[in-house]
Amino acid sequence: MKCLHLVLATMMLLGCTLPHEATAADAGKPNIVFILADDLGNGDLGFRGSELAKTPHLDSFAKQGHVFSNAYAPSPQCSPTRGAILTGQYPARFHITTWIGGNKATEYKGLKLPRQKTSLPKDTFTMAKYLQASGYETAQIGKWHLGGDPKGPKQFGFDHTIGFAKGAGPGKGLDWFGPYPNIPDLDGPPEEYITDRLTTEAVEFINTERDKPFFLMFQHFDVHAPIVAPPSDVQRYVDAGRPKDEGKLNATYLAMVEQVDSSFGRIIGALKSKGLYDNTIVIFFSDNGATSWHGRNNPLRGGKKDFYEGGIRVPMLMHVPGLTDAHHTHEVPVNGIDFLPTLVELTGGDLNQIQSPLDGISLVPILKGGETLERENLFWHHPALSRDYKDIPPLSVVRQGDWKLIDFNGSFREDELYNLKEDPGEQTNLLTQYPDKAAELRALIQNHLKAVGAQMVVDPSGSPE
Repeated sequence: MKCLHLVLATMMLLGCTLPHEATAADAGKPNIVFILADDLGNGDLGFRGSELAKTPHLDSFAKQGHVFSNAYAPSPQCSPTRGAILTGQYPARFHITTWIGGNKATEYKGLKLPRQKTSLPKDTFTMAKYLQASGYETAQIGKWHLGGDPKGPKQFGFDHTIGFAKGAGPGKGLDWFGPYPNIPDLDGPPEEYITDRLTTEAVEFINTERDKPFFLMFQHFDVHAPIVAPPSDVQRYVDAGRPKDEGKLNATYLAMVEQVDSSFGRIIGALKSKGLYDNTIVIFFSDNGATSWHGRNNPLRGGKKDFYEGGIRVPMLMHVPGLTDAHHTHEVPVNGIDFLPTLVELTGGDLNQIQSPLDGISLVPILKGGETLERENLFWHHPALSRDYKDIPPLSVVRQGDWKLIDFNGSFREDELYNLKEDPGEQTNLLTQYPDKAAELRALIQNHLKAVGAQMVVDPSGSPE
C-alpha cells in the first residue's frame, strides 16, 4: 500500500487528478495485454496479404476482433513510438523524435538541428502510472529503448520489468540466443531464442495468482535486425524455396515473423487456459513499418525511417471484452497516441480528470460501432536526424482525411502532397495542382508545432524553419 501512495503522490505533482485507491471492486476491471512488435511491416502478416509468412494465430485473431486498416505509428522509428504509446502524446511534445542513441547529426545543409532528450523524464505521466494507481499490477517485458537503466521502467509505473536491454536489442548476431549479454536480468543456454524466453516470462506473469487486474506490456525485439532466428525454423522456409539470408522476405526473416506469431499464440493460449481471455483487452501493434530490405510494406511506399505510408502505417488488432463479438474492420485513421486515452475509458476512468496533455483520443466510439472520430488531423514531426538515416531530411507531416502533406521544413527539397484514397502508394505529387490545399495543410502543421512546443530546425541566418 505504501508503494501505491508514492505513485499517487508523484502523479499529483504532475498535475493529474487520479483514480481512487485500489479496492476489491477493482478486481472486476479488465486485464490488459499490449503486444508490440518491432519493425513488423503492414504486409508482413497473412491477414494483411502475405502469402509467405506463417501467422495462423494472428490471422485467426484478426478474424474475430477489431482490425484497423489505417493504423499509424507515431514515428517510423522505435523510441518515439514507444514514448508516444506510453504518454498519449506526439513525440514532438516530449522531444524524442528519433531513436535514442542515434541523434548525432547537428546540421543539415546549413540548418541547425535540435538536440533531443535521451530518455523520458522520470516525472512523465504514462499509462502504466495511471493503471498502477488504478489498482493494476503492471509489468514491462522485453524491449524498452527509452533511456535510463534497468530500473527505468519501474520509474514509469511498472511493478515488474524483465528483459531490459542496454541498447536497442539483446545483442549482436547470435547474441539473440542465450546468454543475452546485453540483458542484465536474463540468462539462458545457447540454444534458447530471445522471443521464446520472453514469451515464457510473459506466460508466467499471466499465470501468477493475484487478487487484482494486471497490465502486461510485452515489447518484442523481433523482427528488428540483425536477422537471426532458430535454425530449425529457418530451415522450413529454406526447404520451401526461400533464400536463407539474402533479399526481401528471406527464410530467416520469415522465421522471425513466425516467432512473433507463435509467441502471440502462446499468450492467447495462456489467457484462455486461465479463464482470463473473456476479461482481457488484447492489443497488437508494431512500432513502425518493416525495413524495406527485409520486410513487406506493399502496396505502400517506403519502410522503416520513411514518413511515407510504408514507414508509419502498421498492423493493429484489438480484442475488447463486451465490444468484440465478431470481426470488425475500421477504416478511420488512428494512431499509437490513442491507446492511453482508450485504455483510460475502457477501465472506467474519466479523461476529463487527466490534466497531463493528451494528444490522442479514445477509440471507444468506433469500438462501439461508430465510423468516425472527432478528429480531423494526424501529425508527425522529425527535426532531429539519426546518424543512420541522413537521407531523411528534417520534415513535418499532416494527414487530413484523404490528404497528406510532407513539409520538408525549408530543407531545399520540394514539399509533397498526396491523395491517399486515389494514390495509396504515394506516386503522384499533387503539390502544383493543389497549391491552396498544400498551403492550408502547411498552416495546420505550423499551428500544431507551436501548440505542442515542438523543437524546430533553425536557420542560423534567420528564424526557425
